Amino acid sequence: MGVRKALGRLAASGLVLNVPGGYILNREHLVFPAVEQLDGLYGLLRERIRGAVQAWGGKVSSVGLFGSAARRDGDSDSDIDVLLVSNDPTAEDFALELSDLVRRWTGNECQTMALTERELRRMKRAGEPIVNEWLSELDPVIGSIDDVLTSRKGSTRSPSAPPSPTRGRHSPLGKALRSNGFEVSVGHVRMTRS
Repeated sequence: MGVRKALGRLAASGLVLNVPGGYILNREHLVFPAVEQLDGLYGLLRERIRGAVQAWGGKVSSVGLFGSAARRDGDSDSDIDVLLVSNDPTAEDFALELSDLVRRWTGNECQTMALTERELRRMKRAGEPIVNEWLSELDPVIGSIDDVLTSRKGSTRSPSAPPSPTRGRHSPLGKALRSNGFEVSVGHVRMTRS
């Protein structure tokens, strides 16, 4: 279905309002709370991953989402990819547990890759393409792989590092609309192409 057709259906239902210069989301519509909740599911996944890492209690350098989950261009059949960088000796066991948790929370397969800081640095030196993918698209839940790659000593952190924003320009709805030629700002969506 084309974007214009989809917007036409949403406008016909009253969920979006056609205003001069574009469309706005009708926050008074009965369905709005459900739409808002759906828009926040990615943030909820990030919070649950953070909570699971905190409950594990291992020292971590970085935890983040990558691949289609981080780009938010996956679908119900896409797997969820998680990178866990930790020097903790139980990290590989925890990675398996985390994959199982994410699978139960989402219904999607999950692959959690556990690496030590040393392994991550070795992969970077060897020019492994996936490291460049992580550097460009990893959505950090805790820590930063940039910090790991630029530090000489371990950059181990507690799992309480603040999360990155999950709303605004990073929201799945905002990204989907922008990728289809819309300009998105708080409460407004405007068509920018014909």
